[in-house]
Amino acid sequence: MVASYIYYLYRLQEERAFQGPKYEIIAMHENLLFGYQEFPAVREPPAVPGRLHAKGTPEPWSDARMDLHFQPWEDDGYLYFKQVELIFAYYIGDLTVQD
Repeated sequence: MVASYIYYLYRLQEERAFQGPKYEIIAMHENLLFGYQEFPAVREPPAVPGRLHAKGTPEPWSDARMDLHFQPWEDDGYLYFKQVELIFAYYIGDLTVQD
């Protein structure tokens, strides 16, 4: 299902079928897929044109059945997504300029 998931997300991105947050990354380590997001979300038009001009993204998007790409967490109140414990945070506003 990894290839299918990547395929759908690539199509979304390159067909400009969905404009997500500017600072959002989806990554994978072994069998764990995880995402990084910044809040508040920044949304702006992409700086470069999309590479695909065909329309292969399912309409409506719910027809893509992205839920089938995930194994639900064990019964802990979360289905597919859960927050992870914050280990490290760095805020650019914390920097000070010293002469």
